[in-house]
Amino acid sequence: MRPACAVDALLVFEDTGPVRKKGADGPAQVRELARSGQPCAGASDKGACEQRLKSLPFPRDGGFVENGRRTFLVVARAGEHKLVSTREQLLGLLGAVDSKQDAAALLWLEGWGGSCSKLQPQGTGFLLPALKLGFLCPPMLRGERGGEPIRTLPNGYEKDGDYRIQVDGSGKLKVSYLGGADPKNASIACGRRPSGLELDAGRGPEVGEYLATSASLEAAAVMAFELLAGELAAHDAPASLVERCRLAAEDERRHAQLMIEAARRRGVEPLLPTSHTRPLPTLLELAQENVVEGCVRETWGALSAALQARTAQDPELAALYARIAPDELAHAELSWDIHEWLAARTGSADQLEQLAELARAELLAEQADTSPAVAALAGAPTQAAACALIRALAA
Repeated sequence: MRPACAVDALLVFEDTGPVRKKGADGPAQVRELARSGQPCAGASDKGACEQRLKSLPFPRDGGFVENGRRTFLVVARAGEHKLVSTREQLLGLLGAVDSKQDAAALLWLEGWGGSCSKLQPQGTGFLLPALKLGFLCPPMLRGERGGEPIRTLPNGYEKDGDYRIQVDGSGKLKVSYLGGADPKNASIACGRRPSGLELDAGRGPEVGEYLATSASLEAAAVMAFELLAGELAAHDAPASLVERCRLAAEDERRHAQLMIEAARRRGVEPLLPTSHTRPLPTLLELAQENVVEGCVRETWGALSAALQARTAQDPELAALYARIAPDELAHAELSWDIHEWLAARTGSADQLEQLAELARAELLAEQADTSPAVAALAGAPTQAAACALIRALAA
């Protein structure tokens, strides 16, 4: 971590004592796990400092819980040792969250299990892509070490599926629901989506649900391209890129209508997203969103649509995808042209490539075999075929 002020050392201790009920009397029994620096370097009496460190009391209910173990963070400065056990204390120590280690420490405190290896820079903060519900905390709180799992999910994280976590420079967390692992819809060719937009497909027959979800995604793409056109214009992008975004929005509007009609013919009324607005993103934020939603997801959607045009056994759906696929390929090409301009303007080509790798990994993790009806009639790729197409994006 990068403390806001000079410290002599940071130390991590683990609770090794027997399991006791919350609120039990007596301090925790701990052992030192790791340290950075010399905890008594600034002490006038180093022997006394070492003794105080050995006898430092750790509260039974304090610290951070991860993987069923309780750990404590201690800051050493000028011979004094201070336990950091709350969000306010940690942010006071860090000041600005300006490193992966800072962000990981904050996620650790919040119970998400921070991982420096998975965190990627995003604007003035950091991004942790797809976390599976039931695998990490807080979606699966384990309660007291050794106790029964807590089934009630905190802070509104009640949906089964994946979550994306963003940490800004002030330490504020934003958690976005990415969707559940529904095998009927897992291989839908998704295109560009505006950040923060939630979708719902409607319910009904499997093929109808699949097409209704596709209609929602196409409608979301309309919003995404309209937003992108205005945001690029605000950042003085070439007029040709702005105009191509506006034309792409019109393409997506036609696609959405085609999907709506196809879903209705199969007994499902699509639930379309409403209007979506947001503050003007910075050029770097725009570049980061474009590489994920355009260069990765939209390119994957274009490849999938081209495949479905050849493999869908329903003649109507084969013709529908044949109409859509050329437009989607053009939109993917537009995304890469936007990427080149933004990467050059921001000087962030290496960072964006790392983000693209994460986005491809996230997309791979979402794939699951579709139902036989959807695979046959709509030509939706199997899990193996979808993963092969996604891996081809990196070639």
